[in-house]
Amino acid sequence: MARNLGEVTTKAKRGTPGWEVSSNLGDFLAMESVQKAMGPDIILQIKSIFADARGTNLRNLVAHGLASSSYANWQVCDLIVHSLLVIGVYEDVRDVAAQRGAKAAEKAELGEDDDEDEMPAGDPVENGYT
Repeated sequence: MARNLGEVTTKAKRGTPGWEVSSNLGDFLAMESVQKAMGPDIILQIKSIFADARGTNLRNLVAHGLASSSYANWQVCDLIVHSLLVIGVYEDVRDVAAQRGAKAAEKAELGEDDDEDEMPAGDPVENGYT
C-alpha cells in the first residue's frame, strides 16, 4: 500500500551508514499519505491492535516471542482476520465511516436522536431480523 502511494518502504539503519532496513508498522502508520488514504478510524484500529502498547500490541508480543499459548484463541484470530479484511477494503470502510460520522454530526446539530440506527432490543429471531 505504501509503495502504491509513492512512499519509500525502507529507511536508513541507525548507526550503520549505507545500510537500509524495511520500515516497520509504526513508520507505515505514521506516513501522512497512508493516514490520509486509510482515515483515522482504521489507523486507530490497526495501531490499537498491533502497534501500540496501550492496546493489545499483538505484533510486538508475537514477533518477540512474548505471547503465551493463551493468545491462540478465537478472539485474537478474529481481531487479526477482521483487521486484514478492513485493510483490504480500507477505501470502502473509510468512506462509510466518514458518511456515518457526517450523518451523526448533522443529527446532533439538529438535536435529533440517533437511536433509529440501532438494532431493537430483544431476540433478533423473534423480531424477524435474521
